[in-house]
Amino acid sequence: METVIDATRLIPGAITTRILSDRGYNVIKFEDTGKGDYMDELSPGANDFLNHGKKSICVDLKTSEGKKIFYRLIKNASVFIENFSEGVTERLGIDYLTLHRLNPQLVYCSIKGYRENPELPAHDINFTAFSGIDITLPVQIADAGSGIYAAMEIINHLKNRDYSKVTVNMSDIPLYFNAYNLFTENNVLNGKFPCYRIYQVSDGKVALGCLEQKFWANFTEAIQRKDLENSRLNLNINKEIENIFLQYNSMEILELGRKYNFPVSAVRAKEEIISGLNSEHAPGHGENTDKILKNNDYKNDEIDNLKNKKIVK
Repeated sequence: METVIDATRLIPGAITTRILSDRGYNVIKFEDTGKGDYMDELSPGANDFLNHGKKSICVDLKTSEGKKIFYRLIKNASVFIENFSEGVTERLGIDYLTLHRLNPQLVYCSIKGYRENPELPAHDINFTAFSGIDITLPVQIADAGSGIYAAMEIINHLKNRDYSKVTVNMSDIPLYFNAYNLFTENNVLNGKFPCYRIYQVSDGKVALGCLEQKFWANFTEAIQRKDLENSRLNLNINKEIENIFLQYNSMEILELGRKYNFPVSAVRAKEEIISGLNSEHAPGHGENTDKILKNNDYKNDEIDNLKNKKIVK
């Protein structure tokens, strides 16, 4: 089983290592002895979901003994991933060149911000704006996209035994999401046109995706409005279609979609989605410290001594 040392915080790296954990990798969250990953404070539920299936060890990496623990783990690992600010890994002695000398077969992955100016602080909203997205999105596409991209790169490097450094720049990622919008003069995927919108029904909301004319024709037949068959891009009928949807509940619309073959789906409620994830839990801060140290040949008295000196938690 490949071991991954995850020294990241927040969303991008957590997604990367959740993907790897789901595929059977042994993921160890390497956290400090203070608060560790503050995702747990920001959103305990998201923390549980993103860090499910991992183990946690808490080590003070600013001490010489803490570094020795880290280096021992690295020698037995296949992957290391970090998202520290520019220059931090060098100061801590965990940069690519240092770790590659310790373990030449280690895949080292860094998730950074801007490609040209990696020292600048930024969040998802900054990266999406950099890619031409001029609204505040309720989802984190730079965070999630870079996490997925990093997982792909890590798996690819392991497969090809490529031990060169993997660097993922978050500022590059939203361009993939915004490509259609950037290069399309009349973007019909913007939620304004009647054929591709979220609609209110009597018991919630549904998403209509009749982008192709054939699906829109099927939809107009289903609602018995064949007079609107050629109006899928007519903004003037939006209100009329909204009123039609209000006459149905979500189950009735979904049944029409199956019967007449057009893309429609219910907007699932938050509670419904979360209820299916209740069994998922992240490891407690330092929950697996003892076990991980023992697996790396530390004796009980050595572990007790490290705890007494607050090197580990």
